[in-house]
Amino acid sequence: MSRRVPLADARGAVLAEELPAATPEYDRARVAGYAVAAVDVEDTRRATPVVMDVVADLAPHQDPPAETPLRTAVAVSVGAPLPPTTDAVVQTVDASRRNDDVALREPVVPGENVLSATTLGGRETVAAGTLLTARTIALLGAAGHETVPAVAEAGGVSG
Repeated sequence: MSRRVPLADARGAVLAEELPAATPEYDRARVAGYAVAAVDVEDTRRATPVVMDVVADLAPHQDPPAETPLRTAVAVSVGAPLPPTTDAVVQTVDASRRNDDVALREPVVPGENVLSATTLGGRETVAAGTLLTARTIALLGAAGHETVPAVAEAGGVSG
């Protein structure tokens, strides 16, 4: 028996029915967190976090802003598009948000926690029985799915 599961909570579940997926136009977040330009957080350490303004909050079905100001962050959920001026995602567990500011405590390198649009392309559907991974969740999120029909965690199903 399947149930509707929020996409953000679907990792490790098995898709119960075939769903349309998208070939994303933008790079996508592999994890929930904050999209940044990696160079802006390269000197970050737990003892000396970098504090940035959060200029937007993005869900998978939203278009990113064309530009973001220098040294700012964009809050992203799994599968959300990254603004073109960002190239990495700092995970939520490595950040502390207060109102419109976020303290980032871990550095990232370009491409970290990012699903590249060039490597995601080509799939138009995700088949029933597919194990939901960060990659498949990003494809489904890019197609606008907020919830998915899923069954409990896989026991030998691969995807």
